[in-house]
Amino acid sequence: MNFYPDLIAVHCAELVLKGRNRAGFTDRLVQQIGARLTSIGLHWPIRHRGARLLIEIGAERDRLAQALQALGEIPGIAAYFPAQSCGWDLAGEDEDSLANGPVRTLLLDLARTLHRPGARFAVRVERHTHERAISARRLEHEWGRAILEETPWPGVNLSDPDCVFHVALHPEGVLVYARRHTGLGGLPVGSSGRVLALLSGGIDSPVAVFLMARRGCTVNCLHFSANYLDRDRADTTPVGRLAAQLSRYTQRLDLTVVPYTAFDLALTGPPDGYELVLFRRFMVRVAEQLARTQRATALVTGDSLSQVASQTLENLTTLNAVATRPIFRPLIGFNKQEIIDFGRKIGTYDISIEPYKDCCALIARRPKTRSQPDRLTALEAKRLPDYPDLIDTVLGESIRLRFVAGRSAGAP
Repeated sequence: MNFYPDLIAVHCAELVLKGRNRAGFTDRLVQQIGARLTSIGLHWPIRHRGARLLIEIGAERDRLAQALQALGEIPGIAAYFPAQSCGWDLAGEDEDSLANGPVRTLLLDLARTLHRPGARFAVRVERHTHERAISARRLEHEWGRAILEETPWPGVNLSDPDCVFHVALHPEGVLVYARRHTGLGGLPVGSSGRVLALLSGGIDSPVAVFLMARRGCTVNCLHFSANYLDRDRADTTPVGRLAAQLSRYTQRLDLTVVPYTAFDLALTGPPDGYELVLFRRFMVRVAEQLARTQRATALVTGDSLSQVASQTLENLTTLNAVATRPIFRPLIGFNKQEIIDFGRKIGTYDISIEPYKDCCALIARRPKTRSQPDRLTALEAKRLPDYPDLIDTVLGESIRLRFVAGRSAGAP
């Protein structure tokens, strides 16, 4: 006999701490899980049971792996696992009837399905019930002995098992499972407000976008392009593919692409080393204007303190001086290797290292590492005399694309 899971149990650990606001967070997560499954053609009902969500596996059982992959990309989910349910009423039941009833049969079926020659196992019983007559320790012993006697498993290893068989005892029923998947954790997207992220074609800013989405933010992105991009082909560029990959975690992402040719043309005077800081202040001002139209409360960058010349404390302070919204820098204390590792984990690193004309790399010519807001304001008045018109010009030349769950959805 084979083991056929009929539910996916979803745990959302951080949401349990939300008190009176918990229902709103949970409802948002349910909606996002439902939308994500629907996007891949699965219309599986979702039930709310205490601190868990239960997704009923439909007739498309052969697509379980695809559903599990989708759940692994949704912020707010701490853990998830496919399980076989048993509608066993624990109230008033004695331990012997539970140990020898249908739960035992399910557990033996699971053990036979997952048997590997030479592997060792353990049984873990989780008690989510107040029935004092039930001893988790005794049930682990009884069911472990049954697996040894009635299946090919050769032995037990309680400290470092090759496979763990779980039995979760809940008042409304029992769940039997083995493969537990770790989710992204964090909060459901949209539960922490809306931000606008400056997305380059590099390694750092995509990781910053992911981290803000995991903390519950709806994230849209702004990219400054060295060229005028064809709207019909923009989603095939490295930055378009980065946006598509990030939308797996943000669920939906709007990308605005702004050509910065007008900035180069407007910048007057001989080079003095402040060009990169001037350009980054220009980026912040454009982002601020776009954030107003998109109702974004804050800006996000991939800055890491002192990683490059433009990210010294002095230069970051000079950038902050032109912002009326807070600028979040979730990578500020990360080193480069930590950011690379994160990029690999979320699938953005390989795209980020493809050849691409990154805007800051093109602007930087022996950049100054220290700047002062007053000095930069004076330089802007001298070297960029028509600043408001410049911002209007570049935004007027922008294009906007939408990505949903890893795929391009065209113009919003």
